[in-house]
Amino acid sequence: MKLAIVDIETTGFVRERNNSIVEIAIILCDTETRKTEILFNNIVRENTLSDYHRRSWIFDHSDLKFNDVERAQDINTYRVEIQSILDKYKVTAYNKRFDMGWLSSLGFRYKESKCLMETASEYAKVLLDEEISLKEQNVYRWLMQDRNYVEKHRALPDALDEAQILYKLCDFAEDPIIKESIDQLRTNKTISKVNRHINEDAFKPAPKEFKSNKEVSHDPKTFEDKFKHTKKTIQALLSSYDITSMIVLEEPAKATFNYKGKMYIFYYNAGRWGVMKGSKQPEKYYFCKDIEDLFTRFLNK
Repeated sequence: MKLAIVDIETTGFVRERNNSIVEIAIILCDTETRKTEILFNNIVRENTLSDYHRRSWIFDHSDLKFNDVERAQDINTYRVEIQSILDKYKVTAYNKRFDMGWLSSLGFRYKESKCLMETASEYAKVLLDEEISLKEQNVYRWLMQDRNYVEKHRALPDALDEAQILYKLCDFAEDPIIKESIDQLRTNKTISKVNRHINEDAFKPAPKEFKSNKEVSHDPKTFEDKFKHTKKTIQALLSSYDITSMIVLEEPAKATFNYKGKMYIFYYNAGRWGVMKGSKQPEKYYFCKDIEDLFTRFLNK
């Protein structure tokens, strides 16, 4: 897979306070060959600079000079070039919300990919017994076992270092034991997120008769209260299948579980099930007799 990493340097963290982008780098990473290509690397000027910008943190904590930015081309000079890259590749960044959020506010469009910092956070939770700061410098030191590493706070060197973080995380992802732990973590996070957003009272079944296994109402509030399964019996049935993670709730009864890479929700006192899309509720619900019927007739096709 080819993935573009974007790194920007700015005069401050809040754009609304008249801060500016001063440097942009974009590199292309091939996660199979581990080869890296520089696609874009330029000092840029976003706004008219002032003494406020001259006193910025970036000029005191990197080798970037205020005069370099003052002489730089306006960012719009590179707009077509940058956008053509963003159109071609999926994009990530270390703290994507900051880098890509800033570029988005300037009208740049990009193809989504998971934030590199978020991914590093997941692996840190699985592989470390203690929490670490997720600053790029700390994560690089951990992954590369380099206690002396210091972040450069220049767009290109930082992007190249972030590529090394990406490749190391790819190495971890190829380890089946680590991958299983990460999959479990992500599944649990998704299930937890889903259940935080569900108002149990809204899903109490309402009397209604369904006499076929055809597609039925998509609204859980119309589900009949027909099947008398308990949490214990459903949990036992789910455990007999290859379930990687599950949450089984008390009545009004429903189970959320991961099966063969997909997330399902099953209202077992109503005999309705659906496939979830991330944390979103199913768009369609289907009828089945019970959890065994769900697996034998639907999931094991």
